[in-house]
Amino acid sequence: MLAARARRSDAEAVFLCGLIDTNVGEVLAALRRALPSVPVIGCDGLLPASLLFERAGPAARATYVSIEGLVNERLGAAGKTFLRDFSATQPGAKVDIAAVHAVQAAELLLDAIARSNGTRASVSSELFETRVRDGLLGSFAIDVNGDPTATPITILRLEHGGGTNVVANYEGARVDRVIMPPRRLLAQGG
Repeated sequence: MLAARARRSDAEAVFLCGLIDTNVGEVLAALRRALPSVPVIGCDGLLPASLLFERAGPAARATYVSIEGLVNERLGAAGKTFLRDFSATQPGAKVDIAAVHAVQAAELLLDAIARSNGTRASVSSELFETRVRDGLLGSFAIDVNGDPTATPITILRLEHGGGTNVVANYEGARVDRVIMPPRRLLAQGG
């Protein structure tokens, strides 16, 4: 039904957001049958790529998936140094893409605590004053909403199944591009 409506719409592209566990693979397969030449982009809920290929079959191939932030291979020098050093402590394990983001957040908080007078209000105030230059995730500040001012989005293109079924694993995909949406598109309520 959804795929038939999409076909009748003359869509030039389809954005599919869902979760592997909520039949998104089957929906993707139906969309591909109805619109075989229309690009499909999805949210990171379509990951891990291995499970999407398992559930959608060849329909998963060439699907684009957006991931908020940078993936490991697109990090700058400081992020790559962290990955190298941290991966040495994790024999045989791949460093998850969330690790660098978690470490950067922890550093921000610890630095804000160190600059504060120890009160919760002071720590919060210091967080909003944060300016990072060439950090693990590049250069950014924290805006009035508590969000980073640099908000890259990595666009992956799925190529094949295989790999692990770890949540958000994108083995079998390649980075197509990294985009930086204009801040005005990300403003709350706007």
